Amino acid sequence: MQQNTAPYVVTTFSKLKVMKSIKSFVVIFLVTVFFLSGFWSMCFRVDNEIGPIGADKVGRQVLLQSLDHYFDHAVDSVQAGYSIDIESEFNRTPFLIRLAQEPMRTTFLLSYRVKETSMIDSMFAERLLNANAADFIDLFQGPATIQDEIEIPADSLRGRMAKLNVVTFADFLSAFGFRHFAANVNGKPIIARELPEIGRANIKWVGGN
Repeated sequence: MQQNTAPYVVTTFSKLKVMKSIKSFVVIFLVTVFFLSGFWSMCFRVDNEIGPIGADKVGRQVLLQSLDHYFDHAVDSVQAGYSIDIESEFNRTPFLIRLAQEPMRTTFLLSYRVKETSMIDSMFAERLLNANAADFIDLFQGPATIQDEIEIPADSLRGRMAKLNVVTFADFLSAFGFRHFAANVNGKPIIARELPEIGRANIKWVGGN
């Protein structure tokens, strides 16, 4: 008895047609994404942001790491009852968004880790912002990294800060190109504010139009 293969042939042909349509859609989608990403990078994507004293995203990242190291040793977490972590918005920005636009590290994030959250409030962060900038500028005993493979002498850094009339720690951060300050206690926000507009006219952007 001869078996009717027509339904099988029709089914196979339909599957091949669907697969061909899917492949065509994928190719068109990838080509579209490629051209849109190129257009975005050419017209809108910012590759770097250089702050008032000449510090870019690398300089700000180095400063963040240096201050994180400083506070890690300056604060006795056992005696004080808290510890401090310092970072930028980079690690808190979703990966896909970072692909479209790399964060410029313009947000200074201060995280307090404490056992009793009642012992830390916004006044702690306010006191830091109002602290004497000279205390932090004086931490630079050697060359200061302001850009990738670019360092300036500590005296030059002090001179640039003086020209911008940097007085407080908030001014100090702004001179490096930070725009925002935020603090949290065990992940709970306690303060978020804009930093002073110190030398904003000197800010430069690389990339985009």
